[in-house]
Amino acid sequence: MKININQINKTTMKTFKTLSQILKAVDYQLNVQQLLNNKVHLKNKGWTAIKLTEELTEEITEATAQILGGHHKTRNTVENALKFRDVQHWTLERMIISDYGNGAKIAYCAGQDYISEMATGRTAIKAMY
Repeated sequence: MKININQINKTTMKTFKTLSQILKAVDYQLNVQQLLNNKVHLKNKGWTAIKLTEELTEEITEATAQILGGHHKTRNTVENALKFRDVQHWTLERMIISDYGNGAKIAYCAGQDYISEMATGRTAIKAMY
């Protein structure tokens, strides 16, 4: 999903500490790509630039690397790429933040070939680091 930078509300950047806090503040489906880009669609404000605490960023990158899988070294490389690079990939848009009553979690919305999708995401994100 492409976001027009001119449509983003930059007046007040809200800082979020937890996934549950963000999930309560948005009015549309939320994905990892939006969180890593620090831009979400907040209720009554539209597209807004946000800040994430270091702890929340760590939680998101660890969970995302865990979902993408691979060997330990590959997961570390992917996690570092997510933390320190401007990573853009379609697999991150399919990692949805949801709450089924036990706290907000990141889940992957798989297509027909989950294994291939994970390999494609790992390879592309790893190459960005």
